[in-house]
Amino acid sequence: MTTNSFALGVEKKLEKNFYKTENKISKETDSSTYESLGLGYLNGYIFADAKNGFRYYASIPKDITKAKLYLSKAADQGSDLSNALLGIIYRKEATEEKDIDKAIQYLSKTKDKYYDVLGEYGLALHQKFRWGSIDSLDKSYSEEMIMSLNGAALKGYIPAINALHQLYKEGSFVTKDLKVSEIFRKEALRLAEKKVNDQQLLSEAMEDSKRRLEGYSSLTRNELKKGRRISFLISLGIVAAVSYSYALQDPSFMCTVGCQPPSVIDLMNWGIL
Repeated sequence: MTTNSFALGVEKKLEKNFYKTENKISKETDSSTYESLGLGYLNGYIFADAKNGFRYYASIPKDITKAKLYLSKAADQGSDLSNALLGIIYRKEATEEKDIDKAIQYLSKTKDKYYDVLGEYGLALHQKFRWGSIDSLDKSYSEEMIMSLNGAALKGYIPAINALHQLYKEGSFVTKDLKVSEIFRKEALRLAEKKVNDQQLLSEAMEDSKRRLEGYSSLTRNELKKGRRISFLISLGIVAAVSYSYALQDPSFMCTVGCQPPSVIDLMNWGIL
């Protein structure tokens, strides 16, 4: 069996097992299973690390309805990660105030446990400010927002750092300070570049994918670009990856404070995407 056919076989098996697991859902299904299904439908791919050291990917059609369904079931069983992801989903897809309130509700459950969730909580509060749902003069909320973003930034959470860069640049809820803004911008850039260097962007699995795709020249460029993005997003951690992935669905999206930080334009300018 050639390397190409072996890899394709593994991917088909991954896909088959995913749907098999979904079809076997019962009252006994645990939170980790629901979470895996939810992540698959949320991200549009699944992966597994093989004994040979390679990481294999399989594409799954994105289905946000199913993603929310399975993540909700996992959250009901106490999954911190699912609570966080649901918070991000409701924040990103918010069309009315109740969606933001639901996002804050989910994120608040685990914000004191995980710094990245704390950062997302701060971004959700800012979104509520942008919509005028909170009085901009209400210092209790604005201070909680800044405190949440600062707490996450101190731990190196890039979305929070980038949001602070923009807040200080605009003078929103903080005294305008271009020097502080530039410090945050450079730190976001440094950390993003470090992520790329640490991961070398293309893992051995991605190199294997490149060799495998050489026989399909018309697909190679798009698949490798997708592979690089997936590899980078995974290196950020699941919470940040989901936060960024919404921006990747719309490359023309221009970020305002707290939307999809750093903006896709930023990441492209930095040479990451």
